[in-house]
Amino acid sequence: VAMRLLAEAQAVAAASGIRIVKLLGDGVMLHADDPERLVETTLDLVDAIAAAGLPPGHAGVHAGPVIERDGDYFGHTVNVASRIAGEAAPGEVIVSAAAAQRLADSIGMTEVPALKLRGVPDQLRFFRVERR
Repeated sequence: VAMRLLAEAQAVAAASGIRIVKLLGDGVMLHADDPERLVETTLDLVDAIAAAGLPPGHAGVHAGPVIERDGDYFGHTVNVASRIAGEAAPGEVIVSAAAAQRLADSIGMTEVPALKLRGVPDQLRFFRVERR
């Protein structure tokens, strides 16, 4: 399953120019400087996973500063994105308000109830995203 997920992620990422940072077992970490392009690619990947007959994908996206070292990314932004992904339901892509404010009108957003994320003291706002 992990190898099929990687193949789907590679195909979707290559088409959009988004970089795959690493495979995390049954997850994929993506990075882009443009949150809008990242969210569109993430929606494409969730769709591709479903079309491939893999277990439903889900994702979390956050925007902010990261620490880059040896091609990997670390820091609060990465941790928040991971925690958001952990709260997303199958087939769902959830973004933080920091990412949502940088999205175009072509992406629909519905605010979701407050999420309490482990290790994240801030009360952040979150949105479920989908194509219009």
